[in-house]
Amino acid sequence: MSVPRAVNSFKTKIPYIILPTTNYSNLVAYTDGSCLSQGLINPRAGFGVFWGNDHPLNCYGKVPGLPNCHRAEIFGAVMATQLGIHLNVPKVTIRTDSQVVMRALREMEIEKFPHSQDLFEEIEKFRNWIDIDVEYVKGHSGVPGNVQADRIAKKGANCGEGVCFCGKDRKIKIR
Repeated sequence: MSVPRAVNSFKTKIPYIILPTTNYSNLVAYTDGSCLSQGLINPRAGFGVFWGNDHPLNCYGKVPGLPNCHRAEIFGAVMATQLGIHLNVPKVTIRTDSQVVMRALREMEIEKFPHSQDLFEEIEKFRNWIDIDVEYVKGHSGVPGNVQADRIAKKGANCGEGVCFCGKDRKIKIR
C-alpha cells in the first residue's frame, strides 16, 4: 500500500488533496471547465479533471475567483498539472476541448485573459517542475474522456465554496 501525500496551493486557492504515491512517467488527463449562468445572477464555475474510469485522481470542484468559462477551463489544466507535480512525474499531457487552454499552455497569452492571470502565473511556475503537453480534442463529439471531464466539471460548478471531490466522490476541503 502506498503512502499518501498532500497537494497544497502555490498561490491560488487550489484544493488540498490526499494523493497516493505512484510511479507514473506520463499522466494523461482530460480537463474541462463549466460556467453555469454566466452573465446572469449567481454564476458558478466548476472544473473537472478526468484520468480514467474509477481513477483515484479524478477530481472536480468549484473554481475560486471570478466565475467564468475561460477561468474554469484554465483551472482544470492547473489542477491536472499540479497533481502531476506532486506525484513527481516528469510529464503531464492535458487533453482539452478549449482553445483558451491550448493558447494558454502553448503561447502564454496572458494579456487576453486578465481575470485568469493568477492561473497563468501558476502554469508558468509549474513549467520549472514538469513538462506540460497539450492536445486538442473536439468538444461534444463523443470522445469518452472529454465527455466525462465535461460531466464532472458541471458537477463541480454546483459544489459549495471551498469543496473539491476526488476519486469516488470523497469530499475534500479547500484551504
